[in-house]
Amino acid sequence: MIGDPQSEPLRIAYHATPLTAVLDTVVRSAELRLLPLVRGTGLVVLRTGWGGELRAATAGAEHLELFQSASAGGPAFEAIADKQPVTVPNLDEERRWRELMTAARRAHITAILAIPLDAEPVGAAITFYLGRRLRSELLEELRPVIDDASLAVANAVAFARHELVAAHLKDALESRDLIGQAKGMLMARRAISSEKAFAVLREMSQRTNRKLRDVAQDLIENGELP
Repeated sequence: MIGDPQSEPLRIAYHATPLTAVLDTVVRSAELRLLPLVRGTGLVVLRTGWGGELRAATAGAEHLELFQSASAGGPAFEAIADKQPVTVPNLDEERRWRELMTAARRAHITAILAIPLDAEPVGAAITFYLGRRLRSELLEELRPVIDDASLAVANAVAFARHELVAAHLKDALESRDLIGQAKGMLMARRAISSEKAFAVLREMSQRTNRKLRDVAQDLIENGELP
């Protein structure tokens, strides 16, 4: 039997915890709840279109997770793609992921279990490197652990995306204000229209290969165009 999967539920202050730190907490918590069955735990999150791949692993899984990351393949990636658990009950008989299997055997891993997490809109999977034989009832016993991990990752991703959108909006508003101030300076100094003032800023931006915001800021701070 595994340790009590109901013990030590995850408690995370998402407003104060970076996403990478949340993932570290998830793998550590899962492993503690599954000792002594598990020798290492890894987690991969695929943020398609807004940040790429994130990983976390406990000490016993760090070098094993590198094989999955390097090839963008392995039990975790298959679990994410198929949205189904992937089991490797016998490493000697597994013909896929040869480098991973070799490294796992050297680490005295007996079996591997990768389970997808319900963490939309990202793809995520947690991988357990087991030191004991894989039992058929293990998946059901792990359900509380997986549910906790799914909720933690989904909440952390949602908060991280919210912060990213807020940061982009803040930057856009600040850029708009700077450009507006720079346009006003040019309009007053050169007696030109708003459209022509913006054209001057845009032409300088293209000619110097700099952001329009930076050109505007130079004008405001130095009183002249770069």
